[in-house]
Amino acid sequence: MASVIPVSAVAVDLLDLSVAADGTVVGVAPSGAVLHWDTRNQAWSAIAGDWPKLSHVSVGSSNDLWGLDSAGSVYRASLTGRPKQVPGTLVCISAAADGTV
Repeated sequence: MASVIPVSAVAVDLLDLSVAADGTVVGVAPSGAVLHWDTRNQAWSAIAGDWPKLSHVSVGSSNDLWGLDSAGSVYRASLTGRPKQVPGTLVCISAAADGTV
């Protein structure tokens, strides 16, 4: 029989959530802030960088984070990198572990 390890509950409101194959978890707070789940501290923390307010996020890995603002503008960065705007606008985005978007 498998053992169960209790995990303390953490409540946070998110507009969007994305989980990558490498275990990276990223979400968008109602304020538009980009949040990262810190597994070591078991807490959400804001991602560093000059991120615009986002409405949608997708993470392929810790090195491949994509987001959309409310106008559909596209942004890309790693968890530790500075976001850069990508040409075009979208309604939705999805990033895969192999780099496919």
